[in-house]
Amino acid sequence: MNSVSPDDIPIREDGLQIQQAPGFQRRFWRAERIAWAGFAAVIGVALLGLSGDGGLFHLRQLQAGGAEIQAPRVLRVDGPAEATVAFAGPGPHRLELPCGPVEGVEAVPVRLDRTGCAVILAGDRLTLRLTAREAGLARLPVQANGQPVVLTFLVLP
Repeated sequence: MNSVSPDDIPIREDGLQIQQAPGFQRRFWRAERIAWAGFAAVIGVALLGLSGDGGLFHLRQLQAGGAEIQAPRVLRVDGPAEATVAFAGPGPHRLELPCGPVEGVEAVPVRLDRTGCAVILAGDRLTLRLTAREAGLARLPVQANGQPVVLTFLVLP
């Protein structure tokens, strides 16, 4: 470390005698502004709902086979999530989906088909409890009254 005697440090206009490094201070302030912008971006992404539960863009709506499917865009690994399916018109309705990512189905009355994970509804609304097992991009192919649609989720750790 270099030693500087007090006589080598200039006296500022306000009377203080402080050793300054303006180049370092400008670089440090620039880094601070970039960090604050990054913090604001993370908060903005969370408020929009692009990092998990809640927010403006948390849910997406899809139409298929006379059904309106409302599902989250982002899931968490092993975290609870729900998708709702509402059918228009009188039943019975049929919803087919793979068994893996769907933990449970809530609707009354519901009959599970023995050939797979098809759900036959006498009512017009059901809730799917979803669970993602690994991070990445997950796709859930669904058929509502025979019309296919693919639900895509971003799964975060």
